[in-house]
Amino acid sequence: MATQININAYGLQDSKNFHTRISKVTPSNITDIRIDEAGMRRANGYGQYKLFFEGYINGEAITFTKHCTSSPLWDWFNNDADGKKLSDWKKSLIIDLLEEYFETI
Repeated sequence: MATQININAYGLQDSKNFHTRISKVTPSNITDIRIDEAGMRRANGYGQYKLFFEGYINGEAITFTKHCTSSPLWDWFNNDADGKKLSDWKKSLIIDLLEEYFETI
C-alpha cells in the first residue's frame, strides 16, 4: 500500500517529486505521514540551533530535531530566505530528518 502524504506546513510548495522522494525513504510499515511544520529554531547556548520536523506518522504525533551550529544558515533562514528557496530547503530538510527518524525506529 502506498504511503499517504499530507502537507499542512505553511509556505511549503507541494509536488509529485517531493512525494516520490519521501516514499523512497519511508519504510513499508508507514502508511500515513502528515507534515505540519519544518524549519530551524534557537537552542540553548550561543550559536546553537535545532533543525526540526513536526507532524504525524501513522497517527502518532512526532517532533524530530537535529542539532546545528550554522549561524549563516540561521541568518539566511530568518532574514534572506524567499518563498521558492525556503520551500525547497524545507523539502530537503524534511527528507533528511525523516530518513534519520526512520533509522531510529
